Amino acid sequence: MSRAMSIPHLFKQERSQYLNDCREIAYRLCSELGSATIDDVRAANPLPQHIKPSVFTSVFTRNHYEPIGYERSKRAACGFRPIVRWRLK
Repeated sequence: MSRAMSIPHLFKQERSQYLNDCREIAYRLCSELGSATIDDVRAANPLPQHIKPSVFTSVFTRNHYEPIGYERSKRAACGFRPIVRWRLK
């Protein structure tokens, strides 16, 4: 590993790649199914232990998606809270 590639830099790079992968999955799900939730994205691409779950707040951007409703999450870990269902604009 070169001096320019520190451990924090590698984690940041991996987080960025994971986010891009999630965005691609979200786009594919919305294209094929008409809509998707963050639960759908998480099911297709499980979160690595070293990446914080806050990464998911950046998957569906209002530039590309619009909310079409709310539903309960299927995840007990988040208390089955309401989440947004998104579709492509």
